[in-house]
Amino acid sequence: MKLHHLIYAATSLLVLGSCSQEQIEVYQAENNGVYFNYKNTTDLEMSVNFSDHVLGNPSTLPVNLRLKVMGVKANENRRVVLKSRSLEGKGELQVICPEIIFTPDTIEKEVTIHVARPEVRDSSFAAVVYIDSQDSQSQIGSGLAEFQEFTIHAKESYSKPASWGEWSMHQMYLGDWSVDKHIFLVNLTRNNRYFTSQNYQAIVQWNTAAIDSLRRWKEAHINDPVPVAMPFIPEDGISYNKPWYWGDLQTKYLGAYATKPFAAICNVLGITTQNEYETFATTEDNLKNLNKDAVKVMMQRYNTFYYDGWRRGSTYKNNFFVPMFGNLSYVLVKPAAWGDDQGGADMIKRYYGEYSPEKYEFMIKTWLSHKGADFVLNQLFPVMNEWGNVSWDSSLGGENAIREINRVMRTALEGQAHSFTFPEI
Repeated sequence: MKLHHLIYAATSLLVLGSCSQEQIEVYQAENNGVYFNYKNTTDLEMSVNFSDHVLGNPSTLPVNLRLKVMGVKANENRRVVLKSRSLEGKGELQVICPEIIFTPDTIEKEVTIHVARPEVRDSSFAAVVYIDSQDSQSQIGSGLAEFQEFTIHAKESYSKPASWGEWSMHQMYLGDWSVDKHIFLVNLTRNNRYFTSQNYQAIVQWNTAAIDSLRRWKEAHINDPVPVAMPFIPEDGISYNKPWYWGDLQTKYLGAYATKPFAAICNVLGITTQNEYETFATTEDNLKNLNKDAVKVMMQRYNTFYYDGWRRGSTYKNNFFVPMFGNLSYVLVKPAAWGDDQGGADMIKRYYGEYSPEKYEFMIKTWLSHKGADFVLNQLFPVMNEWGNVSWDSSLGGENAIREINRVMRTALEGQAHSFTFPEI
């Protein structure tokens, strides 16, 4: 074959190849339309949940849709009109559709519509987005008939995260889950998915930051209820600032403000950020009653301390302390040492005799009068139980201290008529 024949053959193949490529770009050349560019009709539906997008409180969410034209390529811009309509049986969902222009040689396009936040939580809303080729502004016809509509479901529905289990750090440091708390914490942490974190330090910081934020909110909205219940945690390393309402009366009946005893009182009495102000910023009579409740908790807590097995008596006050008053009547809890059959009871009975509520009340009032501002309830029981090994507690003065207490009690009892006595040592 001559050279010019070879060149002619090669040129013919190139032309045929060009036509073939053009034919691939032209889909159903006899039509001129646009359709939603998805493989299956089952793909023409999606759902959005505004609860996944709390941060920033968006009024709308973007949804991307894919469009494709079919037919012969155009040499000019062509406008596609998208509209929406309600779906029967569902709440009406507002959808904002943009202006869409296919420029010359453009076959595929991704467009963004915006779906409005539903007006009601926990209700289902839906809209059908469709290509309106009959609109007067439309410059292209309809494409594949079964790909002319796209259905969007939207809701704002919240559910407790699986990570928020009964013994999870979230439950321990953030309290019971609620929708309001979830929204609050998303905005506090600046993270829509904060609840997936298992970082202990971060979760503790969220607790303290939340309490600080809610206290500042309450101070500025003194007559409004706090919407979120955050727990106070009586744990080493956690610190809460002294609240603005804490004054002389609170100090008188609950002691000088310190995080750990304050949080312990709150923890035991069911006080959270929702009822903190109303509980503590109150009248003197109410604070007296709160003092009585707190003292009962203190007695129970001191009994727990005794059986901890390692805690020195001199540390009790720093862990939990509530002032007591001789003119108030308390519901008494029998001291653990006085009923400890492992040996504590024998040591106590040697100096105090048998227990009775009347005797214990007398002892408290007498020791209060004797010690004044230095009074701490567990001074009356200078013994410790180290995992069943009971001994005198030298941090409280040990046996010498209880011998002195015995003397003070017998002296105070002289000349008075009571149903109890104290052993003479």
